[in-house]
Amino acid sequence: MSKDKENKNKPKSLFDVAREIDAKEQQELNDAQVAAETAEKLAQEKENRNTKIELIRVKQGSSDGSAFKTDGDVAVRMPPLKRIQNFFYHHWWWLCIAAVLTAIAVVLVINYVGREKYDNTVIFLHGDREIGESKGLSDYIASFCDDVNGDGKVLAGVYVYSNGNGQDMGGGVIALRTQLESAYSMIVIASDSTDEMIAPEYNLVNLEKVFGENKFINRYRFYLKNTDFAERIGFTGNIPDDMYIGIRKINKVKYATVEEMREAYERDFAVFERIIEDLSN
Repeated sequence: MSKDKENKNKPKSLFDVAREIDAKEQQELNDAQVAAETAEKLAQEKENRNTKIELIRVKQGSSDGSAFKTDGDVAVRMPPLKRIQNFFYHHWWWLCIAAVLTAIAVVLVINYVGREKYDNTVIFLHGDREIGESKGLSDYIASFCDDVNGDGKVLAGVYVYSNGNGQDMGGGVIALRTQLESAYSMIVIASDSTDEMIAPEYNLVNLEKVFGENKFINRYRFYLKNTDFAERIGFTGNIPDDMYIGIRKINKVKYATVEEMREAYERDFAVFERIIEDLSN
């Protein structure tokens, strides 16, 4: 198969989809801005014409200039709600940018604080929130960690990105994108249904090349269904068939250098390897 044809068949990653959405939204914003500027220009031209006509009438003595006072009164008496609506109408694009930047900043701060508190963090991208939010999962991961931050305790954190179906996360998409563009969390627990969001063939390590033959491994995924995973975390329900664990590649990202990615990978791979060995027995 040719490279062009192979690229054409590759699923779009979360970042590709996000860029397309951003481009579409940007175009819509540009169109709205042009329309608003055109309407404002036409209104200003009309006002200028009316002003000239009124000035001529004042000079001719056929008007006392009350029209100018009326316009001024109307501007002063604009209701508070109208002023607020007017502000958002003219500045909403900048407010959207500020909201996105704030969300990214919040995630980065949480990651920084988490790095100080936790010795390891995991991205959980699956519809079964009960598993992701269970203390048993974080305790299980912590059992394979070292005291990286030197605080005398060994703790692991799990960042859950799912609203229940593992796909439509709303604002959580920004948080997930920020996580995948940083070097804080390298281990990922996900499902086949979320592949479009995480694009494992581009973002995850091919485990077959690292661990060789293993009945639970299929390329980038170590499936948890038929392992002792449920017992290890104290979960009494059924582990979904498509739930797997993987580890991110050392890629070029926005919020970390390649060296920082390498350090994070080496730190987290030690934990990941212990988990694979434990569940493969």
